[in-house]
Amino acid sequence: MSDEPEIDRKKLICLDVDGVVHGYQSGWKGADQMPDDPVPGAMEAIRTYVGRFRVALYSSRSGQPGGLPAKQHWLHMHLMRSLGAEEGARVFDAVEWPTSKPPAHVTLDDRAIRFRGRWPEPEDIDAFRPWDKGGNRALLVDVPDDALVAELSRRGLRYVRDFDPDGRCVSGEDLLREILAHDDDAGSIVSRLRDGGIDLVRVEEPYPETDEDEEDAHG
Repeated sequence: MSDEPEIDRKKLICLDVDGVVHGYQSGWKGADQMPDDPVPGAMEAIRTYVGRFRVALYSSRSGQPGGLPAKQHWLHMHLMRSLGAEEGARVFDAVEWPTSKPPAHVTLDDRAIRFRGRWPEPEDIDAFRPWDKGGNRALLVDVPDDALVAELSRRGLRYVRDFDPDGRCVSGEDLLREILAHDDDAGSIVSRLRDGGIDLVRVEEPYPETDEDEEDAHG
């Protein structure tokens, strides 16, 4: 058995505050102002997480005057309301409050793109929207044939095999073929996709298979 304290063996997860825990419908009112209710399910999720992980709340408020006590007061109040005094206090006492970005196992943030080894295009970054502002979705065409990729490229669109800005990709080769069959210009195609909540269609070569991938495929 390890002599390492149990808390040190737990993985650390870092939660952003505004737009993740705090609803943030009112927007920025100052580091010491948090007027909105929690994001639905936030208090229950924190209770679940502290049972398995070290949980840290860190955001741009953390190092600003009044920011840390405002976060602590807000979380304490809403944990008590949601979980009751005893359970709320237990969960609150388990939360950590770093004032610099911690070396987390995972960070939950509403304004981040998961880095997958490929750098996002400037257009993708510029078009990014957090989940509560509509989010970003990519039309994911699972196995495009050469003719479809060529047609996409001709019309100024791009296909992506593995682009997941916020965990919501749409698999839609049939949808894309239908749109291509009825629209002749890229602008019209993009408009129809966006009307359906799809922001990005990208053409890109699949990841090359590595020796490690082959080993995984064969167990």
